[in-house]
Amino acid sequence: MSREPVIAANVQAGAPGIDELVNAVRAVVQRGANWRDTAQLVAAELEHNLPSPDFLTPEQRLGDETGFRSHVLHTETDGTFSIVALCGAPGR
Repeated sequence: MSREPVIAANVQAGAPGIDELVNAVRAVVQRGANWRDTAQLVAAELEHNLPSPDFLTPEQRLGDETGFRSHVLHTETDGTFSIVALCGAPGR
């Protein structure tokens, strides 16, 4: 089975930081740990691999004054994980 990433149409493959984050999360998920350990390991990877907001389009960076906007950035082809950006209004 191919492990090619599925990147949302409005996030370019190779955008600064997204490939590193996808690869880091993929490596954690492939360990096969339990849900709690996997969540903690992914959180640790986010601390080290969180990309700059600049990889989002200006429209994606706009928040929502009443809540949050979500943007699917990556969906793993085998369904094991997805990466989503949540953007809220400044100060939220």
